[in-house]
Amino acid sequence: MLHKLFDLIKQNILLSIILCIIIYFIVGNIYFINKQDYEILYKDLSLEDASRITQQLDENNIEWKYDKVKKSIMVPSDIIDEIKKLK
Repeated sequence: MLHKLFDLIKQNILLSIILCIIIYFIVGNIYFINKQDYEILYKDLSLEDASRITQQLDENNIEWKYDKVKKSIMVPSDIIDEIKKLK
């Protein structure tokens, strides 16, 4: 009787581990599929220039990120060519 109980517990643990692995891969794939890549639009900017450029990006409803270390403005890589044409 005790042996059957341990076998049942082992099965439940194994199923739980497999389920966790499957969920981990599903969540990971969803994250990487939806992850937005960014490219540098301008770099080595002064604070004034960065402020002016980000204001223009905001006015055009364009997502952007600012990298403080590189002093650069980054935009989504799939629209960077279109943004460069707006100059």
